[in-house]
Amino acid sequence: MRDVALTVLAWLYLLYLLRLLGLALLYAALDGLGVAHAPPPWPKGELVRDIVPFLSVVLLLVAWLVTFALARWNLLRDTRDATSQPAPLDRAVHDQHCGISPSQRSAMDESTILIVDVADTGQVVSVECRRQV
Repeated sequence: MRDVALTVLAWLYLLYLLRLLGLALLYAALDGLGVAHAPPPWPKGELVRDIVPFLSVVLLLVAWLVTFALARWNLLRDTRDATSQPAPLDRAVHDQHCGISPSQRSAMDESTILIVDVADTGQVVSVECRRQV
């Protein structure tokens, strides 16, 4: 409950800090639509001056992200290990390791939905097989 309350307070504080930006967007939309309105409550250019530090931090984070992505592009796109995977484990060995009986295996092969309960040790406790209708 405490985490939810603190999260809501943080969002409300963020919205409070961005209230002038929302108001500026409203004035810009009204100007774009040609709607007459009272002049904004700030001198011309003052809002832009106030949001420049915020925009510079955003620009710095975007530049860092793009630089990281470009520097690691080859590593991120490397698929050699993905195409050289070992052969799959034999089904009987896998079933024996997980404690799956032959009757459970045949029911699993015939089912379209499996609900498997696995113990912390990795052993299969139960398998519920269902057919999709």
